[in-house]
Amino acid sequence: MLWLLPPVFAVLMLDTAFQYVSGVSIGGTEIQTGRLTSILNRPNVSWFFGKGYFAALCLAFALSVRQGGGMTRQAAVFLVLALPVFAVVPLTGDRSGTVLIASAAFAVCAIAMASARRTHWGLIAIVLAGLGGYLAFMSQQPFVQLRAEQFIFQVTHFNQSPYGQITQAVMIVFEQHWPTGIGFKVFEDFCAQLKEAGEVRFCSSHAHNPYLQWIVVGGLPGLLFWCGLVLALVIPGLKLLKGRKTRLAAAFGLASLHISVFPLQVSQDIFSNWPGLLAWTSFGVTYAGFRLLAALPGDDDSAT
Repeated sequence: MLWLLPPVFAVLMLDTAFQYVSGVSIGGTEIQTGRLTSILNRPNVSWFFGKGYFAALCLAFALSVRQGGGMTRQAAVFLVLALPVFAVVPLTGDRSGTVLIASAAFAVCAIAMASARRTHWGLIAIVLAGLGGYLAFMSQQPFVQLRAEQFIFQVTHFNQSPYGQITQAVMIVFEQHWPTGIGFKVFEDFCAQLKEAGEVRFCSSHAHNPYLQWIVVGGLPGLLFWCGLVLALVIPGLKLLKGRKTRLAAAFGLASLHISVFPLQVSQDIFSNWPGLLAWTSFGVTYAGFRLLAALPGDDDSAT
């Protein structure tokens, strides 16, 4: 099944780049609200790249370790394709996705270099040169510049931003309904009432953050359940970082989780249609990789 994913991601990557240049994807989909969509009908294609690809890398490298420790062709294909796939993410205009994917990729690279038996200065120089060229190219793209300016403004003026207003609405939900929340598909109407009363200036159909969404849906018990689930996923991955052979695969898995569960993020609906399916699928694929790695004989740096 893993062999089916590289072509899918390659098509999405090429189509996104084509849409960026021409304004229309190969499938005929136009850019929506100033953001790229690829063949999708919504501008969230970057989340496909981030959540899906890091989880697939985790499982591919876990299988490599299980099969003897050397990199299999499958893992090599995933790794080679990762750079161009993630390179198009800033072009999509997804600010939160770009920051989370970039920080996850940086952490994986740092872990990989720290795990090497010796320092490969040539490889480090190539990576830094490639990164410099990439950043220079992105800095010249007006579309990327605009989204970067919007990102900085919303961070520095968070309370006045749409996401700050949504957060305020969620806090009101928590104050009034903390034991149980208000359930599914109710937030939009609740927020509209707050807007009509002048308590907030902006509303949305959901809270745009998984932690805030669990507060809305399930109150304090829902938030505690979500935090427990996050710990149940993250802790096994952190333990696997101790093993030299399992470290890289675990890093890919933790990168996937970082994109989905990092608390300070603006994200899609964790419960709704394809964004929710993508998040929960990435959890399952990542945890499968962790289970494969955990079943291997003990491997700790102290023995090397």
